[in-house]
Amino acid sequence: MKLTRSVMKRVNSNMQLIEFSIESEKWNDIVKRFHNYSVFDLKEYQLASCLLNAEIPRLLLFEHNNQYAMITIHIKDIAHDENFSSILNTGEYFDISSAYGYGGMISDTDYYPIDDFLRYCKEKSYISDFVRFNLFSNYKDYYKGEVESHSHNIVVNLEQSLESIISGYDRKVRKNLRVAERNDLTIIQDSNFVYLDDFLRIYYSTMQRNNASDNFLFYERIFSIDY
Repeated sequence: MKLTRSVMKRVNSNMQLIEFSIESEKWNDIVKRFHNYSVFDLKEYQLASCLLNAEIPRLLLFEHNNQYAMITIHIKDIAHDENFSSILNTGEYFDISSAYGYGGMISDTDYYPIDDFLRYCKEKSYISDFVRFNLFSNYKDYYKGEVESHSHNIVVNLEQSLESIISGYDRKVRKNLRVAERNDLTIIQDSNFVYLDDFLRIYYSTMQRNNASDNFLFYERIFSIDY
């Protein structure tokens, strides 16, 4: 991985850090260099996700002795929060979080420069950090903040045969699958958004039926972004 020194920020004599804005054409190239990256780190998802809360996305790339780690963060000015708007000035303190979904630092090795990341946050006046840990990263084992577990995740090995995967489904899910097959349900990959209105109708009616909070809704303008 070749780094361009003109955009480097030196944190100490042994470690270097590059900060990328969402406008950078290198964003996805950097992310995809890590074998355990997730869709939540990609530029397109980051851009759509940050629009939900008017946050600023950044990609941080760390390097030390040819070892690399990266993390994507969303930055939000705490002064914009109604609880602090009357006591803080804009641009004074910020909080950071992962995008909606999963995030945190990823590395192809066990290189997790936590202390350098914390030093960077202190320099930038980032005073709080919220992250939902990537399921395939060891970052949780190195994280120095408070860690809580609120739910479990189901992970399926997609290298199995389709029959093996389906056999692991709950009985109700298998029944719904058979109903869908009998009714000739099809899946359309609509790259030109021809069926966007149909999708939104199904999407919003499903979210309403499940009494989903507004925090979980992706609004129509997100689906209309020109990436």
